[in-house]
Amino acid sequence: MSESFDNQRQLIENIRNVDSRIDNFENESESFHDWLSSKLQIIEKKQSEMEAKQREIIELYKVLLSNSSQNNQKFAQLIDTIEKKLANIESDLKQEKQTQNNATSKLTQSMENLSSKVTKIAQDLKSNLHEIVYNANFSSFLLDAIYSRFACHDLIQTGSTKISFLITYKPHSDCLFVLRSKNSSKRIQYWTDTFETEECCDYLQVADGLEVKDYRGQDKRLLTRLTSKSSIVYFYFHSDQSVEKNNIVIKFSEL
Repeated sequence: MSESFDNQRQLIENIRNVDSRIDNFENESESFHDWLSSKLQIIEKKQSEMEAKQREIIELYKVLLSNSSQNNQKFAQLIDTIEKKLANIESDLKQEKQTQNNATSKLTQSMENLSSKVTKIAQDLKSNLHEIVYNANFSSFLLDAIYSRFACHDLIQTGSTKISFLITYKPHSDCLFVLRSKNSSKRIQYWTDTFETEECCDYLQVADGLEVKDYRGQDKRLLTRLTSKSSIVYFYFHSDQSVEKNNIVIKFSEL
């Protein structure tokens, strides 16, 4: 009986030990649960942070893709602009080349026209030279034929010591003065310091080449130095019977 009692007591002790272990296990389980919960919270927090980072990375990637697309579009526009400018430059070069070709053609045509004109001018000069020689001979003939018909006349040769000649102002004058250079290539400069005639009826005519000028009254044109167009100048003085003025002194020099 004593043995049975011991067994019962041992069983009760074992049950108590089991209860104690169960309590310890429950305590440990609760502590583990708390630790595990805290770890899970940390993991969840980390996971949330990682998800936020992931979303941020995704948004950044989208921005990069968008910027890349915009950059590609800008690059494509830049390429298109460059191609258009190159096309314009090529067109301008073709146009410039065409312009140069046209200019070269026009220049060639102008040179041909100029050459033709120069040839014609040379021919005209040659013809005019013969005409000048003929006119010079004819002028000498006229001078010899007409000169002697004037009661009042004088032939003055330039290139000598003589530097002037006198036109005497008398009534009923018809005088011819011929001023001539020995060298047909020379020109004559002539002028006077004072000049006055009767306005209506007295005058001095000067024939220089094919030009005849009439001077009368107080004409001041002869007061300046005039240069002849040829090597011979004719001075014809006419006066009526009514008025007399001062004599006219014509000065000259050979050029």
